[in-house]
Amino acid sequence: QISPDLVKEFPDVLECTVSHAVEKINPDEREEMKVSAKLFIVGSNSSSSTRNAVDMACSVLGVAQLDSVIIASPPIEDGVNLSLEHLQPYWEELENLVQSKKIVAIGTSDLDKTQLEQLYQWAQNCFLKQVSKKLFRKASLIFKHASGYHCGC
Repeated sequence: QISPDLVKEFPDVLECTVSHAVEKINPDEREEMKVSAKLFIVGSNSSSSTRNAVDMACSVLGVAQLDSVIIASPPIEDGVNLSLEHLQPYWEELENLVQSKKIVAIGTSDLDKTQLEQLYQWAQNCFLKQVSKKLFRKASLIFKHASGYHCGC
């Protein structure tokens, strides 16, 4: 668990800017650049805070899409482990942003080996479930179309 005092200190989305580095990216130069952002997870686990942070980064930089987004786990107290359940909402929203083409690639930092393995296994299972549902829907549509076909012979 994260200390409640630590959670109270941070807003849902914290805008960090360096005054001399806020120039928007020139669209003509965009293809030659890789634009990455690192999101630091704090108390709130709302998917809207993740989406807002990505939208803000795109807006400030003047780009429609980020090439990569890394989520960094929050600072934790000694002897306390960050649970997979805490990371899942953030990761799900990042995957949604990849599907909507707002982000190209996602990753994480500051996890230990066990946490990374757990997140990987969970994400793989979610991905396989999504693919299975899509394939089932596609097969159902093909079957419905084929069963309604009459050759007229």
